[in-house]
Amino acid sequence: MQSVITAAARRARNTDPPGKLIWVIPSHLAAAFAAANPTICDGHGPQAWSEVERQVAVVRSRTPDAEILVITWEHFVYERAWTSNLGLSRLKWFDLRNEERALRTPARPVDDLSSPQQTDAVPPSNAEIEEMVLAHLRSIGATSDSSAIYRSQLRPGLVRNNPTRAQYLAGPVAGLALKNAVDAAIAAGRLSQPPSPTGRERLWLTERRPEARVPVPDSRAEGVLTTTANADVQPTKEPVYVRSGEFRKRLTDLGIFCEKRERDIFFEALSRILEKSPEPISRLRRELPKVAEGIAKERGVPSTDYRRIVNVFLKLLLVSGVLLGPNGSVIKRNVSAEAAPVAKLDSSAGDKVEQYMLEQILRKSDVKDREHWQLALAIFRQFDQSVEIDGMLDRVATLIAALGQRFILTDDGTYEYTEGAGTNVVQLRA
Repeated sequence: MQSVITAAARRARNTDPPGKLIWVIPSHLAAAFAAANPTICDGHGPQAWSEVERQVAVVRSRTPDAEILVITWEHFVYERAWTSNLGLSRLKWFDLRNEERALRTPARPVDDLSSPQQTDAVPPSNAEIEEMVLAHLRSIGATSDSSAIYRSQLRPGLVRNNPTRAQYLAGPVAGLALKNAVDAAIAAGRLSQPPSPTGRERLWLTERRPEARVPVPDSRAEGVLTTTANADVQPTKEPVYVRSGEFRKRLTDLGIFCEKRERDIFFEALSRILEKSPEPISRLRRELPKVAEGIAKERGVPSTDYRRIVNVFLKLLLVSGVLLGPNGSVIKRNVSAEAAPVAKLDSSAGDKVEQYMLEQILRKSDVKDREHWQLALAIFRQFDQSVEIDGMLDRVATLIAALGQRFILTDDGTYEYTEGAGTNVVQLRA
């Protein structure tokens, strides 16, 4: 804990100007943080947050457009800074220690803060900052509306993923440069950010795929013969993933969309945990992200927020009916589900989960039999253009065939839901 306090105290001393960093600290640390003109508060939770709000109001009264960073030791304050709609950035004290480790700067005691911190880091240009932003969003898979991050999460992520630039990026000077770089990327169409309340802006990367990989529609499905004249037809300028994006949104609206890569990692993590002993779902919510992160490192895939995704993954397993108790009965999604011990997965869990996702897309009765390619992208997208599509298309055909009792194919090639044995999906709680 001493190393955390030392790192935080050093940040307080070396921040210029200190007015855009809000420090709410307990009274016994007042001397170490005197340079930051801190607010003293020995309370916790709501009481500490009320002090933060008061300080934000003071800063905003002087500089309405100020970038404000809240550095806190409390998870309650950390979460409120995210959901408050005050346009705040946030860090935890432990992140400061990680920054120092990444920079490999020797820690000094709290009472030895007389010499300024030295650094050889050269401030990055706006173009370099923009490239760091794009690389970060690309690495975490924030490439669509469904996988977007809040803009307030961007800066802490850049600090963690760019240790050689961490000191600059975490400082107050970088705030305006980062804002300008992001705004320029949005204006150029490299980033997307729909209108949102201040502090709740969602950001994602928009990269066009090579035109050579645009699939050619099956002319036979349209009742048109392929001729040499068709080869001269110019490719459409419409985004090629619009329809698959619509299909994915149907799943995200139900709170059950989980990328194929994360599903596979979570399935492996769940198998490892259940090999030892049955565990209640409440414990799986905590343990699965930890094991999943280890598996992701083993596979060499980019890191992601498994603590957030685990809720969607477990809901998908529950509504698909693939979690089994010690007596082999299916664990249903109800008020007692969190305490229910999970002993194993259904032997065909992968099939049932993907079948369930596909069924929810088809239930709207507007999907054509020539849209298997879009369905495959919606359910099996791999973040890799080199992944062959043929196996995915065959998989979609097999899953649809297994849903034959719930759907019929109309004369115009539409999968029409028969309302025979559908399942009711309950919205995920906010």
